[in-house]
Amino acid sequence: MKLLHKENRSIPIVGDLAGKFALLRIARTLKKRHLEVSCFYLSNIEFYLFRQGGWKSYVQNMRQLPWSDNAVLICACANSRQRHPAQIPGYYMTTLLQMTSRFFKNESQGRNQTCWDLVTRDYIAP
Repeated sequence: MKLLHKENRSIPIVGDLAGKFALLRIARTLKKRHLEVSCFYLSNIEFYLFRQGGWKSYVQNMRQLPWSDNAVLICACANSRQRHPAQIPGYYMTTLLQMTSRFFKNESQGRNQTCWDLVTRDYIAP
């Protein structure tokens, strides 16, 4: 991350990712510049989007980004309620990768009904 930041290749997003501005403006700017997203770090935002009802809007916004063919999502899963299958003993959070192609396919098929569905399907463990 430090190298990406130093090379001006990371874009921190502050805003409502399920809203009508943050991701959509970035998508528009990237498309205008003919740039693609190859990696998207989500932290643990999915948990809050599912809980607050913004998941569908968020996914619609994510679809607007110009994704590279081999793009990945990076997310963190808290191991407070359930232990994630990929949890490393002694760590509170589990960091996961998922190919965006699998993410969008699962969404199109209605497979991600909960945050737990999302973080336990088609992930790439550390």
